[in-house]
Amino acid sequence: MTVTAENTTFVGATGISLPRRRIVAEQVMVIAGQLGAGGGNLLFSIVALRLLSPGDYAELVTFIALYLLLHVPAASLSVGSAIAPGDERALRRAGLGLGAGAGAVLAATSVPLSGVLHLSTGLLLVLAAAGPGAGLLALARGKLYGAGLVGGVTASLLAEPVGRLTLGVVLTAALGPVGGAVAVVAAGYCALGIARWRGAGVAQSASHSATGASRQTATMVVFLLLAVLANQDLLWANALLGRDQAALFAVLSTLGGVAAFATATIPMVLLPRAANRDTGAVLVALGGAAAVGLGALLVVAVTPTGVWVSLLGPAYAETGRLGVAYVGAMAMFGLARVLAAENCVTAGGRTSSIAVGVTVVGQAVGIALFHDDARSIALVTLAAMTTLTVSVGTVTMLRARPAAVGTAWPLRLRQVIANHTGWVIAGLTVLGIVIRLLSPHSIWVDEAISIRQAKLFPFHESIRALRDTDVHPPLFATVLWVEVHLFGTGQLAVRLPSIVTGSLMVPMLYLAGRELYDRRAGMAAAILGVFAPFAVWYSQETRMYPLFLLFGVSATWAQARVLRVGGRLSWVMYTLASAALLWTHYFATLQILAQQIVFAVIAWRRRGSRRASRDGPDIVVPWLTSLATLALLVAPLVPFVNAQLHAYNARGGVGFAAQTSDVTAAGSHPLLSIYSIGANGVWAVFGYHSDAIVATLVALWPLGMLVAFLLLGRGHSRSALSIAATVLVPVLFLFALGTQKDNLFEVRYFVGILPGLLLLAGRALTNWLRTTAGIVLGVGLASLTLVVALADQQLNPSDPRLYDFDGALKHVTAHAKPGDIIIYSPIFLVDVVDYYSPSVPSYGPGSGALARARTARHVFVVGSFLSDPNVAVDTGALLARLEQRRQVVDTFHAPQVIVWELQ
Repeated sequence: MTVTAENTTFVGATGISLPRRRIVAEQVMVIAGQLGAGGGNLLFSIVALRLLSPGDYAELVTFIALYLLLHVPAASLSVGSAIAPGDERALRRAGLGLGAGAGAVLAATSVPLSGVLHLSTGLLLVLAAAGPGAGLLALARGKLYGAGLVGGVTASLLAEPVGRLTLGVVLTAALGPVGGAVAVVAAGYCALGIARWRGAGVAQSASHSATGASRQTATMVVFLLLAVLANQDLLWANALLGRDQAALFAVLSTLGGVAAFATATIPMVLLPRAANRDTGAVLVALGGAAAVGLGALLVVAVTPTGVWVSLLGPAYAETGRLGVAYVGAMAMFGLARVLAAENCVTAGGRTSSIAVGVTVVGQAVGIALFHDDARSIALVTLAAMTTLTVSVGTVTMLRARPAAVGTAWPLRLRQVIANHTGWVIAGLTVLGIVIRLLSPHSIWVDEAISIRQAKLFPFHESIRALRDTDVHPPLFATVLWVEVHLFGTGQLAVRLPSIVTGSLMVPMLYLAGRELYDRRAGMAAAILGVFAPFAVWYSQETRMYPLFLLFGVSATWAQARVLRVGGRLSWVMYTLASAALLWTHYFATLQILAQQIVFAVIAWRRRGSRRASRDGPDIVVPWLTSLATLALLVAPLVPFVNAQLHAYNARGGVGFAAQTSDVTAAGSHPLLSIYSIGANGVWAVFGYHSDAIVATLVALWPLGMLVAFLLLGRGHSRSALSIAATVLVPVLFLFALGTQKDNLFEVRYFVGILPGLLLLAGRALTNWLRTTAGIVLGVGLASLTLVVALADQQLNPSDPRLYDFDGALKHVTAHAKPGDIIIYSPIFLVDVVDYYSPSVPSYGPGSGALARARTARHVFVVGSFLSDPNVAVDTGALLARLEQRRQVVDTFHAPQVIVWELQ
């Protein structure tokens, strides 16, 4: 690759080069044309909705869907002419034959099909007329892609919506759905005419080699399989799901189709560039697909539920939450399509054919086994698309930098990572964001409290509420206040800061691992950080813990730099990260204390100029300066802490008072026992799980100690000891504190140890395993273990930390009518009930609620935390008093939440 200062130029193996700006400009132009075409077609649909009756409009929409379906297999022909534009004429006969044959079959069966599809015979005959043009249009556009005539491609793409909006509006108004259908087909032939005209000057190629022909055929097969992969889930959903869930999945498919449609042109622009070995074209195409996919994902993610309800109706309230998973799947599909295109033209496509074919079968089998609802099929599709992207991406990476003949694959992988570290870390960070966007759990009680405080206006009222009723520093509350007043209180909107900061821990783990040990250790820690269940869980909470993780690992990285190279900038970064930690969580004091102990020990060991020069820079003066600066930065927090302590004492110690921990093992184990210590360790490493799983893992603690002693025998380093200090000091201190107040020995309070654990694990895997193959397999096995643990944590309804207030209160809202009320138990559910059911009057347990229940139509009792004996007794007493005048007519169970409906 040759790089010039003004304009980077990528030079391929054949000597053909393209400026990077031109490659980017080509992709941007065609993406803009594709989006413009999609927008124009959507506008035509909206105009037709105004012109036609509901029945006629449904017929026209069905026709358009069939028209698009007719073009799906034909579109695979375009890759053949894109790879070899001069072959378009030779392929034209096949395209025309396929299209004409399909049209003839449609025409011959139009009468019986009209009853099956509920379409008029006239519409089916118009669809038959479109058949011959489908393959010809695909070939003509492929020829333009191959010749680099992206302006012609854009003109052809835009011709269809222009034709529909001009001729289509007139014909639809005059002739109804048949007129609109004629206009749609005519616009397609108009686009064909423009594509043929713009590609008329492309010379016909001489016959090419058998290898080139086989690659061309393999690419066409791969793209046909990709079309099946992108569309078969909708067909399965219609066949297997009930009417309501099938309709919901159709909406998800439409949203995902937008993302897939927007990236459809990217591999077409790439194909001829990849065939000519333009190295940079692949990176540009991947960047374009990632940007479009991530943009679509974020749009769906931040759209409030109320918008979906207003647009689609109450039955589609889950669109936003499920749409994130499905649009994420289509974003992955866009990346897989780019990687498959590159692999086909540069390596023959055999591997891609196998990977796509296996994925098609796997997706079908997965849907056949797991088709309970729209969510299940969406998750199967996400798993299929992610698997395909990872498999094809791995093949591409292994081929990206060919090694010498006979070089083993682990060494090639090591070379690839070494040469593309930035891209790998960026990819891991994006993957971390996607994972944290998927399968979110319900808003938790503490989150609802934070959201209620953030809604207060002006800002000082929010801070006053934090000071008087809470026990945390104000940094996260400030970030959340800005977020709420800019983007609202939608579930995804309030969690976006946590998702982003939690994902940024991934690149910081790499930097810290590289600084402490080496690049391999940093990469291993970053990979583990993507999937660490505990990190994912708290990255999905509207709380300060993701900031705690990010600032904690940043302070670790900065300290390592200080001790290795010194320098003013390193000390500034460490001091700022430490100050941010204290403004985020008071228990961060423990990590800072551990790091100050490390500084003190190293300052003592480096005393004297001769010893300092040998072991590293002298740190005494900058260390003391850093401490003084840190004290100044934290000084404004002291009055706030003092006011919080006074308020805490005034309300009788509520906040730190002994109470049931967030996660208990059915209340059967004392909080400070071997079990509780082991359980907290399991949660920190493997995330939250059912009592049975946790009990099994805790029972293995002797084996864990044996392994630890064996590994300690492999040697240690100063870096490992310093990280171990930041892990052990918080745990030991909170254990001692927990002997006085049981609920303080809770894993979330020492969440800051997680980066240290991941760094130590990364170092262990890359240092104790001697070979590159061993490291790859070890990191892969560890990641797979975390993925399994993550799936169980996120999806297992028996997880004692999974409280589905969302599902329970949506059930209440869906069934409540004017005159109904909610009574919740225990009393601290007030904020979460107000968040999910603001339209239904709600009351805490007590005489006031019972008085209002006398005049209510129906009473919904929402009970949770029923594993706590006191809460269970209080809730049972509440139900007993209500049942003196009413009877229970329905009971709804959600994870850790029960709803009783009484009339």
